[in-house]
Amino acid sequence: MRLERQSPCKINLLLNILGKRADGFHELETVLQPVNVCDTLVFERISQPAIELTCNQPSLPTDATNLVYRAATKFLEATKPATGVRIH
Repeated sequence: MRLERQSPCKINLLLNILGKRADGFHELETVLQPVNVCDTLVFERISQPAIELTCNQPSLPTDATNLVYRAATKFLEATKPATGVRIH
């Protein structure tokens, strides 16, 4: 099964970092402007319970430091499927 979705982009017109939260993320104050540009995310089930992340932009990490990978990890932990996911 293959699922393709658009992830809309934005520009931060104002971004103030207010402090670090206990979960490692930062508390933010921001003003955003949506722009008519999107990333395309493609999801496919894989038989082994794992996450495979690929990207056509070599400068982006594809390991657990990537936010897409981290979001997929949280989702799989919460849903406990028998299969994994390949994300590009």
